[in-house]
Amino acid sequence: MDLDRIMAWHLRTVLGDALWRAEAGVALPDHRTSAQWVDDLDARFTALGTFG
Repeated sequence: MDLDRIMAWHLRTVLGDALWRAEAGVALPDHRTSAQWVDDLDARFTALGTFG
């Protein structure tokens, strides 16, 4: 399996979820902010060494 493709799909899914929730005024599942979700994604990509 290609880790970059898996993480690209993960990124698309997470950001899509955060976007519709923000537009609908629905809290994110763990009640963090959108910025915190993006920071978490950045940490995951850094730890995996993907996209870079």
